[in-house]
Amino acid sequence: MTKHFTILFFAILLPFLLFAQKHQVRGVVTDANSGETLIGATISYGDGKGVITDMDGRYYIKLDAGSYHFKVSYVGYLPQEAVITMQATDLTQNFQLKTLTLTEVEVVADVAKTRETPVAFSSVQPIKLQEELASRDIPMILNKTPGVYATQQGGGDGDARINIRGFNQRNLAVMIDGIPVNDMENGWVYWSNWFGLDAVTRSIQVQRGLGASKLALPSVGGTMNIITKGIDANLGASIKQEVGSDGYLRTSLGITTGQMKHGWGITFAGSYKQGNGWVDNTWTKGWFGYIRIDKKLGHHTLTFSAMGAPQQHAQRAYMKSIGTFDKSYAAELGVDVSKNAADYGLRYNSNWGQVNRWTYGPNDESGQPTRVYHSTENLTQSLNFYFKPQLSLRDFWRVNDKFYLSNILYASIGTGGGTGNFATTKSGAYNASTFITDSKGQIDYQKYYDENMTESILGKPKYQSMGIIRASMNNHRWYGLLSTFSWEISSAWNLSGGLDLRTYKAQHYAEVFDLLGGNYIRDNSNQNQSSFKKLVEGDKIYYNNDALVNWGGLFAQLEFKKGNWNVFLNVTAALSAYKRIDYFKKKDLLIDGNTYAMAVGDSDIFYYNGSKHLTYQFKRGDSTYTSYDTVFVKNGDSTQYILNATAYDNHSPEARTAETRWKTFGGFTVKVGANYNINSRNNVFMNLGYLSKAPRFTNVFNNANLEAQNAKNEIIEAIEVGYSYNSKKVALNIN
Repeated sequence: MTKHFTILFFAILLPFLLFAQKHQVRGVVTDANSGETLIGATISYGDGKGVITDMDGRYYIKLDAGSYHFKVSYVGYLPQEAVITMQATDLTQNFQLKTLTLTEVEVVADVAKTRETPVAFSSVQPIKLQEELASRDIPMILNKTPGVYATQQGGGDGDARINIRGFNQRNLAVMIDGIPVNDMENGWVYWSNWFGLDAVTRSIQVQRGLGASKLALPSVGGTMNIITKGIDANLGASIKQEVGSDGYLRTSLGITTGQMKHGWGITFAGSYKQGNGWVDNTWTKGWFGYIRIDKKLGHHTLTFSAMGAPQQHAQRAYMKSIGTFDKSYAAELGVDVSKNAADYGLRYNSNWGQVNRWTYGPNDESGQPTRVYHSTENLTQSLNFYFKPQLSLRDFWRVNDKFYLSNILYASIGTGGGTGNFATTKSGAYNASTFITDSKGQIDYQKYYDENMTESILGKPKYQSMGIIRASMNNHRWYGLLSTFSWEISSAWNLSGGLDLRTYKAQHYAEVFDLLGGNYIRDNSNQNQSSFKKLVEGDKIYYNNDALVNWGGLFAQLEFKKGNWNVFLNVTAALSAYKRIDYFKKKDLLIDGNTYAMAVGDSDIFYYNGSKHLTYQFKRGDSTYTSYDTVFVKNGDSTQYILNATAYDNHSPEARTAETRWKTFGGFTVKVGANYNINSRNNVFMNLGYLSKAPRFTNVFNNANLEAQNAKNEIIEAIEVGYSYNSKKVALNIN
């Protein structure tokens, strides 16, 4: 009887026990724009009841079964509410909070928003950078992004490239905190200059196609925004030590204070790396430094930032036949490998060799000097070394709740270049023949060192270098002003726009980097000096020119947002002006308002009497040279005319360095797009674009200081449609 009573008692009590059992609701609170987790956000679910998020932005609450009214709040963000019903299982409920007012990132950096901006885009958050990037270049994190292909190219560290929808970096727009970083001459991006930026990256967003960038950027394939942490970030610090194969070591430190007392905020990052490289002799060494100081001052936020990465790394610069690396595999693919003498393995790098820089010792018994040998060293043909610090000073002004103004002054100062082999003849003429290789497939630098050190060989002048390593230097000074505004006209309409001004000057020249044992070299590339001049390490050879680029852009974007509709219209206009100056070409003459281009070089004489001009021919050995391609003076003809004319040479006051005229191109962009949210999970979008894109500097002027014939704008027409589905567990994007 007692047993039956006990069973009956528990049968009646069991539903009450199950009902009384607590279950857990958990989740994470993030910034709706950046995806960054919010530390210390408050989650309340009843009178006086609530918790705050931890250091990872997560919260955990155990609750009885029933319905609860959740309210999530955080300083500077709009509160968010939700009704949660607890049953007999645990629940996950995440919250994404929107800022009370626009942030500088939204105004300047053109961050697209889910279910609002009618473009195809993907965002990478800090947690993914921490877990997946490791020691690779920043673009490599984007390989899982649709439409993106990134590769290290099999070369050296920092030589990555990225393609979006098939377009390379020349047709992409890459920005760091809203500041464009594409090279002003060719549009390229060199990732070795930013290797440590991942330590302070807040988010990376890739907009595919024409995108919704407000700036006057003629990007075709896409736009890449790298947003760094600042005063709106959370307090945090990180130290990371990476150890990899082939001697790779990298130490990184990142500190972000967030907003401190009196409106100050500091973000700092530092990194050092070194390694031998997986590919033979592709060692790397580099430093990275970044500092950002923010100060809130009333309605203004002032920011100073500076970053730079002095680095040097050896490269595998040239593509080879696949049989060079694996002959059997190449044969399987149907490649003719009969001409391949040997395969050297996947790590093979043809861009280096070895040399023993022996010196002369005392004479032996026969009176001949002896050789003193030293340790053998690896010598890199393709060495990249560069330092490109970027500094910016910005003011973000919240004029009121409807109007925002951002002004950014920035400067980029680049110094450095890359090395390569250089050979000349005895007279100093450039000889493009490839340096010979040894039995291992490496450059036989020892042969050139021995010949350069020899007093006399094949009639070569004493200690004159016939083969050297030259450095191709590419220095630049780039200054810019970026002024952007955003005006909320009404709850449905928003107007933004601004001004983009840039001025850029690049210096391009080759210099003697390593004489490989000789004392000097001769080079006749400089037409304004004698080819018999002896050039030593640090002297300029082969070419020496400047590239000048001025850029001015205006942009405006009108946005409409009401109900399920989001529509934008973007219009930009830009003016590009180019000029080239060449210090090695014959000098121009400016006489009586006329310009005679590249008229006089070393030993040239130009005759002019005010009505017309003549040239002067002279001989060197068996060759005849003419100083200017007009009327010739031969065999004493027009002798009297010459006596009455004025003679000019490249030292005359009327002579100037050879330069082109300014060449100007206009360009414009028109983009329109619309997004429609069908319901809470489904949306469709469409955008159209028409671009008139000015040619790059490198497509306008050639190395002869001549302007390309009929250079004109590229025309791009684009149309894009897309569909998205989003739920807590599934996301689908088709475009």
